[in-house]
Amino acid sequence: MIPKIIDNDRRVLLALIKKVAPKYDELSIATVYRDLSGAKLIIDELQKFKKIRLLIGREPLIPRHKSSLPEPDYPDAGFYYDLVTFPIAPDLN
Repeated sequence: MIPKIIDNDRRVLLALIKKVAPKYDELSIATVYRDLSGAKLIIDELQKFKKIRLLIGREPLIPRHKSSLPEPDYPDAGFYYDLVTFPIAPDLN
């Protein structure tokens, strides 16, 4: 059985992908956090899938019940920060 929640403490994403990749052609991931350096660890395994769907979200800065609109820079500010902060790995250049 595939777990619904993978926290990389009790269940590690890389280990699970290696285990299930041979059984499936498609992968869907919903996450509230993106980690570019962590993505590098699983990229080889992800390439084994024919189709990947990735839904990325984040914890809102303002609780949803107190705001009717998302932050104006969501999610662009988070992606921009990651792209300018993390160095480009030589093998990805």
